[in-house]
Amino acid sequence: MPFCFYLTRLSEIIAPTPVALTALGFVFYLIVPEALIKNLATLVVVGIAYYFAMKAIASTNETYAEAAQPGKQYDEVPQEAINPTV
Repeated sequence: MPFCFYLTRLSEIIAPTPVALTALGFVFYLIVPEALIKNLATLVVVGIAYYFAMKAIASTNETYAEAAQPGKQYDEVPQEAINPTV
């Protein structure tokens, strides 16, 4: 039997996405220093917690809900300021 037959059958048994993510994580672990991994994990966890906390606050507080939206442009911006010529 050809080798590609075994690869096709193997992909039916083992999901390729978790295998790829595991390999990517292993490469990330080898490239990034151990001390930096802890800092990056903390940064990601705190960022996710902050995002959900602000979403929860914005849903109950009108001031935070307005602040979460893009600002309004009150002044007329001249075309020269947008595309400056050098």
